[in-house]
Amino acid sequence: MKVNKILITTAGLFILAGIIIAGIAIMLTAKSAEPNARMETREISEKISKIDISADMSNIEIIPAIGTDKITLAYFTDDTNKYDISSDNGTLSVKYEKFSKDKAKWYDYFFSFDFKRDHDILLQVPENLIADFQLNTNYGDIAARSITGGSVNIHTNLGDMDIKQCKFKTMECTTDYGDIDIEHCVGDILKSSTDYGDIDMKECVGKLDCGTDYGDIEFKRISGDSILMNTACGNIEGSIDGRETDYTINTKTSLGDNNIQNRTGGEKLLDLKTDMGDIEIIFLK
Repeated sequence: MKVNKILITTAGLFILAGIIIAGIAIMLTAKSAEPNARMETREISEKISKIDISADMSNIEIIPAIGTDKITLAYFTDDTNKYDISSDNGTLSVKYEKFSKDKAKWYDYFFSFDFKRDHDILLQVPENLIADFQLNTNYGDIAARSITGGSVNIHTNLGDMDIKQCKFKTMECTTDYGDIDIEHCVGDILKSSTDYGDIDMKECVGKLDCGTDYGDIEFKRISGDSILMNTACGNIEGSIDGRETDYTINTKTSLGDNNIQNRTGGEKLLDLKTDMGDIEIIFLK
């Protein structure tokens, strides 16, 4: 009797598994019949002082617009995944809407991934535009090239950041699981942090603040009145465009080598800390 119960239970589990697999196949087949993603372009002629982009799986890229004083937005959409776009009161807002209520099927709420689709957002801005930027994506990368801005806040959960040749008053880059690469950037304050990733900074000027829990921090020819670098498990290595005597130096590593000494008397601040890693710094003057 006990054996029969086991056989009946096992057979029931196999039948249930078959029903689930068949259901998934039917739903995915239905989704594959939907229209493919299409690219749409929108030109913004209003005067813009703030740009706010919030996406989900999209990569976000911002580049200069050549030969025009208008902002151009290019993005991919389909019948169920859309963007709510507005340009009111000087703010360009691009918000991702996961499902269009009148188009979504019930199974979309359980099986919404389609890796064949391209969800990238490309924003071209005039070279003379000075605006505040708020950029956020959950599962995509963020890149910016040759942009001038005021206050800039950039965030991604599972993606990398690549910021080059930009000039901002303040910039804060945060990612949970990704690398941050910042090159040839100038700002009053340039701050970057990642939980699980590396930070690479090249030829940047400003008050620099970099932190990572599990990753290395590398830099080349950086300078600033205040340079703060902190990592729990990683190395801190790089070159500073200045003299060692310019800086009051505070360094600490619990389990690693350190090639510079702490000192006081400098007008600028260099603060470097790692729990498990090496500190290796070169002064170029």
